[in-house]
Order: sequence, then structure tokens, then C-alpha cells
Amino acid sequence: MLAGGLAVAKVAAATTLSSVGTGLKAAGSAITKAGTTIKRWFTSAVTTVGGLFNPGKAAIERLGEKHHVLSNKIMAALNDHKVLKGVFNRADYIVKALTPEAHRGYQTWHRLYDQKVVDWLTNNADATKDAFIRFLNEIYSQVGMIERFGKLIIK
Repeated sequence: MLAGGLAVAKVAAATTLSSVGTGLKAAGSAITKAGTTIKRWFTSAVTTVGGLFNPGKAAIERLGEKHHVLSNKIMAALNDHKVLKGVFNRADYIVKALTPEAHRGYQTWHRLYDQKVVDWLTNNADATKDAFIRFLNEIYSQVGMIERFGKLIIK
């Protein structure tokens, strides 16, 4: 009789553990879904850059460092450009990163970005302001940049 009771208890315990496992799996799925939704909120907020950046107009709180879309290296290349020299003011193109981790000083991604923009300016000696802005918007519409800064529209 004792063995029968233990068998019943063992089955009940296994059923309970199975139910707990199913509940934990469902909870994990819900947490993942919530995280995806929150990330979508962060990356769907659009900020316009051009004119001084106004954090009060941002749809989300940005906790990271200020990012100069036109870094010193890019400004040097712009000032050497025969068409774009004197057209842009560095202070008009600043945005804050979404998180402190997204922008921390002059990281590798930033150096690569700067070089890509400088190369474009060098290879497009007759580029207009509109062409340059389109190029910047192409860069800032890429997933890695959206994850750093949210969706930007550079004007």
C-alpha cells in the first residue's frame, strides 16, 4: 500500500513540475514579447536633426551621450569640399544616443562611420547639400544606427 501511495505522489509531483515548467515557459515568452515591443517603441520614435537638437521634442527619453552627426573629422572634410564648404554648422547636427552603451566616446563604430562619410565626400566632389543629406539619412536608417539613436531624419 505504501508503494502505491508513493507512486501516486510521484505522479502528482511530476504533473505539478510539468505545469510549473509550462507556466515558466509561457512567462518567458511573454517577457520576450514585451521586450520586443519596448524595443520597437524605442526605435520607432522619429527625431528630426537639423537645427539644435531639442530633447523636449523627442518621443522617448534618451540617456546616452550627445553624438555629433558631423564630427570634427567630417567637418574637416566638408571644409575641404569645393561645393559643401561652409554649408553646414556642426552644432546643428547633434543627437543623444538612446542608452549610455550606445555611444561612449570615440568608439570603433564611430571611427568607421567617420571614415565612410569622409570617403563619400572625397569620392563625390560635386555633391550637393541634398545629396549629402540623403547619404547621411541612408546611414542613419541602418539597423545599427537606429539601435543607437532611434529613427532620425536629417534635414
